[in-house]
Amino acid sequence: REGLRHCARHGLTSLHNMDGNLYQMELLHELEQEGDLLCRVQIPCHLRNTHPLSKLDEALLMRERYTSAMLYSGRVKMFMDGVIDSYTALMVEPYPDRPDTHGEPVFTPEAFNEAAILADSLGLQISVHCCGDGAVRRTLDGYEAAINANGRRDSRHRIEHVETITDADIPRFAALGVVASMQPLHAPRGGLFPPMPPGVIFSDRQVRNAYPWQTLRESGATLAFSTDWPIVPVDPMITFAAAMFPTRPDDRWQDQRQSLHDTVAAYTSDGAYTEFAEAEKGQIKAGMLADLVCLSENLEAADEATLRTTRAVVTVCDGRVTHDGRL
Repeated sequence: REGLRHCARHGLTSLHNMDGNLYQMELLHELEQEGDLLCRVQIPCHLRNTHPLSKLDEALLMRERYTSAMLYSGRVKMFMDGVIDSYTALMVEPYPDRPDTHGEPVFTPEAFNEAAILADSLGLQISVHCCGDGAVRRTLDGYEAAINANGRRDSRHRIEHVETITDADIPRFAALGVVASMQPLHAPRGGLFPPMPPGVIFSDRQVRNAYPWQTLRESGATLAFSTDWPIVPVDPMITFAAAMFPTRPDDRWQDQRQSLHDTVAAYTSDGAYTEFAEAEKGQIKAGMLADLVCLSENLEAADEATLRTTRAVVTVCDGRVTHDGRL
């Protein structure tokens, strides 16, 4: 309950969990019945590399049982690699300062392709944690295998993070209809984490395509922004500042800054698109769900410092005031 109140205080009306199972949905359903589900919540079924593919039966049950406007599923979450700091993110080439390793893949190509083909054939959406460029490639290969096996459909499969990518894989997001779910505050240019020195973790080639928000956007990909809370604070305004006013640690880093319009879209209408709900929410418009937030500042006139201190004054979800900072 406190977590939901915390999200509402920061103006959030919809959440996509990045872990989940039937038990979590049962708990949240109880909160919904008691009137304490303050945000719409999408819960995935976490498919681990140790699970049999029959685990997808649970994903189907979650999708069929929970279909309200406040609590729903229909997505499978998987991990393809670890994280860059521990050298467990899967890279195409060895780490420049650890040439003995490419990172640690969670799924073999064969196992992931099999899982992706089956999940896709069941009409499930797939989202996969991928930090390294090798993980991104392996996941895109799996999504392409699903298209080849099942035929093309409006699947909107996702890749979470995309902290670096090869040139060859950039256009594949748009070509395969894959959504890039990215977290601007995770990037060293976002102002929270320090940049890695030259020759550490990323090669110069990888730095050029690191945290490639604008590069992917210009390639035609759909971007959704988030925080991956509690990795960074859930407050969307500091993510706005990170996306719109990124630093440039050195000349190797490309300019990936985002416009206000694109940043707002990545947090609203494009986030709704990611869950097939763009006709229902993500805009303040007649006929759409009454999910909205009143902020303390005019974002069109806000500089970086103002963005970082902007607060949600009133949050409304489904026509109900879920946070009122005036009280």
